[in-house]
Amino acid sequence: VTIPDANFVTWLQANVPSAMSGNQMDTTSLVVTTRTIIDVEDLGITNLNGIQYFDSLKTLDCGNKNLTVNPNGLTTLSILPSTLDSLICGNIGLTVLPLLPNSLKLLKCYSNQLNTLPLLPVNLFYLNCAGNQISSLPILPNNFKPSG
Repeated sequence: VTIPDANFVTWLQANVPSAMSGNQMDTTSLVVTTRTIIDVEDLGITNLNGIQYFDSLKTLDCGNKNLTVNPNGLTTLSILPSTLDSLICGNIGLTVLPLLPNSLKLLKCYSNQLNTLPLLPVNLFYLNCAGNQISSLPILPNNFKPSG
């Protein structure tokens, strides 16, 4: 599959080199299908198309810690792997979140441009959506434990 974002290609070439040929990723490669963590903070990424092929992905961190270096600018996210349990996407300019996988337990989507949140997964137990324009939350899962 073609990976359209040059900065994501650079990260993939460095972290799953055997699956990459230029900007083409072999979606059947074991280094793709078995990888559990992807941390691409502050890499100037604007498109994560291809992330959906990481069939064993548990943690995706595509947020920004330092907006003065090389911030990610993701207004939307691609389809997320169904195995994902932690999504950290704070401070990247998101205007909408995709359908969240049922496996998701932790969601940090603070300091974006979100007006609403999608239906929250039943297993979610941590949510940080501060710093958005959200006026009301969707129904919280039964096992959700507010912090504070």
